[in-house]
Amino acid sequence: MSKFTFLFILFLCGGWLSNAAAINPPLFSGGDGSSGNPYKISCLDDLKYLSENNAYWDCYFIQTADIDASDTKNWNSGDGFSPIGNGTSAFKGTYNGDGHTINGLFINRSSMDYIGLFGSVLSTPPQNAKIKKLGIVDCNIKGNKYVGGLVGSFYGDSISYFYSSGNVSSNSNNGNNTGGLVGGTENTLCPTAMPDDLKLSGLHLKMTS
Repeated sequence: MSKFTFLFILFLCGGWLSNAAAINPPLFSGGDGSSGNPYKISCLDDLKYLSENNAYWDCYFIQTADIDASDTKNWNSGDGFSPIGNGTSAFKGTYNGDGHTINGLFINRSSMDYIGLFGSVLSTPPQNAKIKKLGIVDCNIKGNKYVGGLVGSFYGDSISYFYSSGNVSSNSNNGNNTGGLVGGTENTLCPTAMPDDLKLSGLHLKMTS
C-alpha cells in the first residue's frame, strides 16, 4: 500500500468518525442513566437536553455542579425553559441534586399548566420518582395551573432536602395548585430535614389575574 493511499484511508476514517460523533453526541456529561451510574448533569446544556428529550424522563440523574440558568430568559422567543415533564408525559425517574443549585431559572408560560423546573412528576411502579438535595435560587416562573418553583404537579414517591427562592406567579384567579416549591401534590415532601450545606430560603409567591 502506498503512503498516499494509506493517508487517504486515514482521512476517510477520520471524517467518518467525526460525522458519527456529530450525529450521536455524548449523552449529558457522563453516566448511563442507571441507578448505579446515573446520567451526570453538570451544565445548562445538559439540563436543556434533558428538558427537550422525554425518552430519558424515566432514568436516573445526578447533578455534579451548580448551574447558572440565567440565559434561559433568552430561550424559546421569551418563553424560557421548557419544563421537564408535562401533562401528557411526566418525569418518572430520579433526580439527585447532590447539594447543588440551579440559579436564575426563567419560565414565562402563563397560558400553560404544569410549570416549574419539573412540570409533572409521576411514580409508575415498580419505579418510584424522586427528587432530592436540590436548590432553586432566584427563579422567575410564570404559569397557569400546577405551578411551582421546583415542581408543578408531584405524584411521585418523595421530594427531600430542597429549597427555592425567587418569584412564582399563577395566572389562575384562585391560585389553583400553585406553590413556591410544589404546585399540587398528595405525596411525601420532606422540607424540614435539611442538611447543613442547604439553607432554606424565602420565596415570594404572587397570584396574577
